[in-house]
Amino acid sequence: MSCTYAADIIDQAGRWLRDERPVVVATIIALQGSSSRPLASRMVCTDGEEYSGSVSGGCVETDVCRVAREVISDGTPRVIHYGPVRDPLLEVGLNCEGRIEVLLERVDEQWIREARKESTGVIALQCRIERSDPGSGAVSPASVRRTWYPREMAYGEGLVRDAWEAGAPRSIGTTTGILLAEPVLPPPQLLIFGAGPLADDLARLARVLGYTTVISDPRETRFAPGGTAADQVYVSWPAETLEKLIKPDLIPARTFVVSLEHEPRFEDALWEALLRNMAGGMDRPRYIGAIGKAQRAIERDERARERGLDLSPLQPIRTPVGLDIGGKSPAEIALSILAEIVATIHDRPGGAIGALRPL
Repeated sequence: MSCTYAADIIDQAGRWLRDERPVVVATIIALQGSSSRPLASRMVCTDGEEYSGSVSGGCVETDVCRVAREVISDGTPRVIHYGPVRDPLLEVGLNCEGRIEVLLERVDEQWIREARKESTGVIALQCRIERSDPGSGAVSPASVRRTWYPREMAYGEGLVRDAWEAGAPRSIGTTTGILLAEPVLPPPQLLIFGAGPLADDLARLARVLGYTTVISDPRETRFAPGGTAADQVYVSWPAETLEKLIKPDLIPARTFVVSLEHEPRFEDALWEALLRNMAGGMDRPRYIGAIGKAQRAIERDERARERGLDLSPLQPIRTPVGLDIGGKSPAEIALSILAEIVATIHDRPGGAIGALRPL
């Protein structure tokens, strides 16, 4: 599933179609400057003013629904240009200084199937726009063509390659319209080694962010009797767990590893298993973190040297794991860990926004 196709949007579109109601999907296909929603964000609309998802912070969704009714009426795709306006109460536009282009298309069950596909690759959307009015809220007829690039073809050149390597949508303007390249990837995967209340809270919060979650621990007694919040549970040592998880379509750049083990023998088994798989050709996971004080990192390196292991391919192993937000409860620690993972993905230091970028 594409990283920008939210499951709730797809599900809502499916419900409307099953009820024989028309569905229009609105997609941000170009973005300049600041925006409340990222490139390729979507919303779905039906007749009336019902919608799911968003393409702004609430500034233009009602207007999108209005234009969606026109698309429902004649079936012609449209592109709406939204820019900054002085008074959003009187004008159609954005509160921020950004500009977005929103494509509206009527969709059917085939779109649902495509949105739920599990193949990996890049969808290139070519949108030809018959534009005459550049003002905010201007609506232009459009035509759309899509090309599918499977994973093995996504390493070519240009925008498709850029989107694949970044793991995020990319767009450019053309002489006739806009080209949007959107990677279709499996959900990011969080591998948690060491069961317990913290692991459960970490899995629960990660699922809210769209991660698939795994908890692994060789000690069955560490798991709560009522089950866990993880998508998958492995009562096994790290080597066995990784052997089951690693497959041709696993993407290390979308894999995140957290050790919540307090006993060295279990944590060391994880590092050995990761090193063995990396020696076999697997790339380093995007993020590796371990619970414990900074002293544990020193002790870990000493144990590795005694066993003749080189941990450098795994570095950095973030210890202590998480951002310093002062939390003590399992849920607060889980939040700090996920915050650091998100900061790593976006290459940010993880400090307070106001302190880093004064308003």
